Amino acid sequence: MAMDNSVSSSEVVPGEVQRVDEGSPTLIIAVRDRFGRLAVRSKSAARRFRQVFWQPRFASLVLAGADVGVSFVPMLAPVVEVAKKIVEMCEQMGANKRAAQQLAEKCETFLALLERAIRPSPELEYDILEARDAINWVAGRVEELQSIGRVDAFLEESAIADRISDCIAKLDNCLLKLQVQSMLDIKDTQRKFERNRAEDHQELVNHVSELKKGQENMQVLIREERSHFDRMLGWVQNTLGELLKDAPRHSGLAANLHGALKETGSLLPNLLLEHGEVQVSNTPIPTNRDPGVTDYHLGTYLGKDKVVVKKIRGALADNPEWKRRFDREAKMWRTLWEKDHGTYIVPVLGFVEEPRVHQHQEIHMCLVYPYYPNGTAIEYVQKEPYTDHMRILRGIAKGLAFMHDMDFMHGDVRGASVMIKSDDGSPLLTEFGVSKIIEDAGKQVLLSRQMQYSEKWWAPEVLLLSQQSMRSDVFSFGMTVLELLTHEEPWYYVPNPRNTSTITARVADGARPERPKEDIVKTRGLSDALWNFLQECWKQEPLERPDMNRVVEFLEEEKQN
Repeated sequence: MAMDNSVSSSEVVPGEVQRVDEGSPTLIIAVRDRFGRLAVRSKSAARRFRQVFWQPRFASLVLAGADVGVSFVPMLAPVVEVAKKIVEMCEQMGANKRAAQQLAEKCETFLALLERAIRPSPELEYDILEARDAINWVAGRVEELQSIGRVDAFLEESAIADRISDCIAKLDNCLLKLQVQSMLDIKDTQRKFERNRAEDHQELVNHVSELKKGQENMQVLIREERSHFDRMLGWVQNTLGELLKDAPRHSGLAANLHGALKETGSLLPNLLLEHGEVQVSNTPIPTNRDPGVTDYHLGTYLGKDKVVVKKIRGALADNPEWKRRFDREAKMWRTLWEKDHGTYIVPVLGFVEEPRVHQHQEIHMCLVYPYYPNGTAIEYVQKEPYTDHMRILRGIAKGLAFMHDMDFMHGDVRGASVMIKSDDGSPLLTEFGVSKIIEDAGKQVLLSRQMQYSEKWWAPEVLLLSQQSMRSDVFSFGMTVLELLTHEEPWYYVPNPRNTSTITARVADGARPERPKEDIVKTRGLSDALWNFLQECWKQEPLERPDMNRVVEFLEEEKQN
């Protein structure tokens, strides 16, 4: 039977996958034109496809059907067209290139083996229908993958590889049913796919960890794809863990991640820093904060920033409860940072297990903060006695008001819980003693940890009931005002001031500190109006104390006087 070659090539719409319909008489008339376009975009795959597609036996099978009979050739020809389109789409994929290339090669093998298996028989039509269904299913999956955007393809690298693997398995199963491919061949295909998948991933990691290209990619995400930015950060952070033993690539990836965080003012998606984000040194930081409870060391964050690593003794890393507690507090830190971005609050960069030095060492959890060379507020005013003390106090008050407005309390307000920025000397709150959000403004919550060495700043209800509220923060702020203006802890003048039990008993009974008489304290800002206002902050009943917004308002009024 002669074949009609008059069909116009315009009937095949470029860029669309032509599905194989049962009984369709369509033949590939514009194959050479389509193959020319394919060859431009797909080099090695097109070359291999040409070897299969244009071998004399196969070409005659598709275009003439002389050797095997024309009754089933119309069914087979669209199968070839769909397979060829899959090859074309695979070559255009931006990610998972090796896995996609293997799928393209599988389509070529599929066609070659199918052609070899064709023999005139009653069962042949059914076999080709199965091949049609398989190739249509694969075409649908590849069409979906090829339409995925560049950033999504980058972030969904693993999921895309899984879907490509499903496509290859689909064709393998079809060929196995046709008895033209052995199980040994299929296992070899699977091994090759895993190699390709691993090489695709490493190529992606190399691309992001290479300093210049990685920075360019991050800049594109920041400018054009901000909705994907957090997911991208998460992918890079997780990938850091794969490169712990590969110092150059780990350093490059960390540097690009650091640059992206600086550019956007973001924190890492996962605050549990277990991928080498922080390098902890053996250099201790001398401090009188919480002696016997915490240890402080210097560290390096993402290979760039100097940080403080605060080890909390007793917070054992192998205790799941501590991990949950740190994770809970991480949610608070992130919520505050997303609203504040370093105006009033020290960012908590994350938490990390302390480095293991010897086998039987107890590993503790550590908090990671930026390093501030000026130190704490009390350390700063002692080193810089002529600084503007009231400006620092106004900043602390604004920070507490900010926290309270977001339904967070601080719980450990004192000079050692305030850091001083290097650029402008402004204060930043740190060392939050309470991690639970207050859902109701009048609700009180138990302290999240036992705070030692802070009793001299505590309100009576904290001393008596071991409970805390925002109004107890106000009481502690009043004590902090006295501390920073005198450069001494509250109650410094009493005999044996380190015996806190006597002092706390007096506070619980209603006693309050005496007014300092030194002229220098008045010069620093302790006016009559401020001293009277401190009495309001130290009221025995919490609800009789002003809130922090009123404190800020008063300090701004004092500034004008």
